[in-house]
Amino acid sequence: MSDWQNQLQELRRNATSGTLKPVKTRRQILKKLLVLLHDNKQQILNALAADLHKSEEEALTCELALLYSSLRYAIRHVKSWARPKLLNPGTFNLPGIAWQSPEPYGVVLIGATWNYPFLLSLDPLIGAISAGNCAVLRVPDYATHSSAVIKELIDRLEMPGVITATSAPWDELLKEKYDYVFFTGGTVMGRKIMMKAAENLTPVTLELGGKSPCIVTEEADLDVAAKRIAWGKFLNAGQTCVAPDFLYVHSAIKDKLTAKIRLYIKQFYGENPQESGNFGRIISDYHFERLSKLISTGRLICGGEWDKNERYIAPTMIDMVDWESPIMQEEIFGPILPVLTFDSLEEAIVILKSKPKPLAAYLFSKSANEESKFLRACSFGNMAINDTIMQLASATIPFGGVGASGTGAYHGRWSFDTFTHYRSILKKPLWELPLRYPPFNAIQKLLIRLVCR
Repeated sequence: MSDWQNQLQELRRNATSGTLKPVKTRRQILKKLLVLLHDNKQQILNALAADLHKSEEEALTCELALLYSSLRYAIRHVKSWARPKLLNPGTFNLPGIAWQSPEPYGVVLIGATWNYPFLLSLDPLIGAISAGNCAVLRVPDYATHSSAVIKELIDRLEMPGVITATSAPWDELLKEKYDYVFFTGGTVMGRKIMMKAAENLTPVTLELGGKSPCIVTEEADLDVAAKRIAWGKFLNAGQTCVAPDFLYVHSAIKDKLTAKIRLYIKQFYGENPQESGNFGRIISDYHFERLSKLISTGRLICGGEWDKNERYIAPTMIDMVDWESPIMQEEIFGPILPVLTFDSLEEAIVILKSKPKPLAAYLFSKSANEESKFLRACSFGNMAINDTIMQLASATIPFGGVGASGTGAYHGRWSFDTFTHYRSILKKPLWELPLRYPPFNAIQKLLIRLVCR
């Protein structure tokens, strides 16, 4: 039996005995995790630089700051989240009272991915701990330096048998039974996990991906759009699950918009982004090879340079592509932005509705009518209007996908709810109004008819 399987048995014993059920214990663990993240900040920054060439500023704002916020929010609110909640028992249950009692599922499996290794590992874990669960955290592949630090931090929580981190293969992990599975990653693995979980009727949350469109209409503020698109697309070298996957722009403003995006790429990363301390690298040789093949799709607007030794791909825009082009057949997950055009928003909506539902959508427009038209017609996991990425950055906004882009949601209170089973309870007094028992006399019949009006 492997070490993690021994730990899993210990987790199950702790879950059965209710080790994390006291809210005081949950808050203690969350507070200790917050202190550990602060005390080991430099080690975390070094790991992110080694894995993804993340600058200190990007690592702080896009990973640590969000974790600090999530932890403080959970510490502040978990006591109220964990309280039973009174329900209306309904007319037929009077006299009586009803309530919901939140309880942890038990032992949960959390699988993280590599593009934001600390955030995507620890943010779901915060929800699992807040709800009182024991957890197996499967640390990310590829981000080896970050995963090593995450495992060390989990060990230093010093809560034996409560939380554990592992890099065990998914096939081995999925042989075991869990009470809940939370996975962040690709659609292929998401389907596999859902199928395995179904064998035990285990509930799942899947945070997947998809081709998130960025629509820019003639009514947009082009300078604001260009700045925020350039930032959102090329953040973390495009390796963000909610990055604009393709630019879908009105044909009349395409050249103006792409020219402005080029200016902002230069402003953000300089004449040669390879020399910038603020532009990341591709996580692995496999992903580099996959992305480098996509550069030859269409016609270059800008970028296109690459360096295999550094796994560097320049911020790149490509036009002269269509919906059948190779680059439009899968989520890009890299610093390549294909540009397509439309002649009317109605045309764009018809095409977008024919595609799988994306994890995110972005609309740049100053027109309330266009905004309303798009929101009524299109389905997506989450959205920002006149911005990119930022809908992900708040503990007070739920985040999740729909259809092929995922199922379920988390962040803040929604993380607690995701990892919580709400038991519904009805309590009746020993006395009652005898309306339901036959034979029915005239008074019973009258009262039943009054109730059922």
